[in-house]
Amino acid sequence: MRTKDFSYKIKLISRNTVNGPSMDLILFAFMTVLITVIVGSYFVLNLLRISNLDFRLLSIAAFSIILGKVLDNFSTFKAGKQMDADFYEYGLVRYYHEENLFMSLRPTGREIMKHVAVEFFIYLILMFIYPPILIAVGVASLLAWYNNNCAIKEVVFAKLLGKKIKRMIEEGKNSAEINKYLDKMLKKLIYKKYKRPKKFFKV
Repeated sequence: MRTKDFSYKIKLISRNTVNGPSMDLILFAFMTVLITVIVGSYFVLNLLRISNLDFRLLSIAAFSIILGKVLDNFSTFKAGKQMDADFYEYGLVRYYHEENLFMSLRPTGREIMKHVAVEFFIYLILMFIYPPILIAVGVASLLAWYNNNCAIKEVVFAKLLGKKIKRMIEEGKNSAEINKYLDKMLKKLIYKKYKRPKKFFKV
């Protein structure tokens, strides 16, 4: 019996403990970031007394893509740091991985830097072809950064719970006892998350 045998329940508990982003929250964050980038860039350019429309558009595109990509790639690097020996031992590798199609499932720092270099040249070309694309990519990158941070919190909690399960195995607990412990924890979390109004409990 190994800790990874309980990895699915560990993942479920972690996901319910660390509340990830809902679609409403993602949409709200998207609109907030988009408005902040555009309005913020507009005021900065006004302060600098820059009135040329093309230059304004290029500046907003450059600002949004740099901010978005720096934060996104930094969070990807942080996520990669969590994929240590415990991550593999507890079986979390089955459920958490990099979703970028142009990177491996578990990218190293060197791979991320190579990816950033390739992205830089692509976005530099796109900046002079159609700058609004970069504004959209920049905002999407900020949302990816937010999603990465939620996933990192989940992994950190899952590793702590995995350590607890490993300790229980070393203490001689059997599979039934461990499953009972995990099921009890999961039920408490689900009840707390979807708790009925008090009137439902009145006779």
